[in-house]
Amino acid sequence: PSRMLPYMEYGKPILAAIDGDARLIIEKNRCGKCVDPGDPRLLADSMIDFAYGKYDNLEMGKNGKIFFETQCMLSLFVDNLERFFENRALND
Repeated sequence: PSRMLPYMEYGKPILAAIDGDARLIIEKNRCGKCVDPGDPRLLADSMIDFAYGKYDNLEMGKNGKIFFETQCMLSLFVDNLERFFENRALND
């Protein structure tokens, strides 16, 4: 999950053997392919599918970039803005 956001930022499709929130984000935003953790054969098959173009890698990459720019950048902006006003209030 810690590598997921940089991949999205740079428009790279994601292949992950993962569950939880990261999987939900990937699937909801159609920015990659997830397989169940602990299934190395399915992961290997998915790698081959990625390599041979079974998936629209460019489209998944674009979807991830859109998610990053609209959700993550906005969240960082709001966090920074909140910190700015909190610090300003403390210094007044």
